[in-house]
Amino acid sequence: MNKLILERLSQITEEERQILDGGKVDKSIYTDSEEFTVKSSKILGYERFIEMRPHTRFTKFPKHRHNYIEMIYNCKGKTSHVINGSDEIVLNEGEILLLGTDAVHEVGFA
Repeated sequence: MNKLILERLSQITEEERQILDGGKVDKSIYTDSEEFTVKSSKILGYERFIEMRPHTRFTKFPKHRHNYIEMIYNCKGKTSHVINGSDEIVLNEGEILLLGTDAVHEVGFA
């Protein structure tokens, strides 16, 4: 992976800084709905159709779905993904996971 992209993706976000200080995942960053559906308008904005961003790290990310297709590229280490409550996939460095809009998943550490 391009070194500049990897450096950008490795930067700690404001949400991650709050998590490292004892906070938790802030659902309002991702959705306005009661059900945890990540909204493309909150993540991508209204003018963008694709975005490369780091997934929230340093904590287990709770069950959620997306109203868009999500492609996860694992840059470093390993992550665990539980899909639809039963299927667990461990993603290793350099691997990709593609999830449709109906997939309910959570992200943890492998």
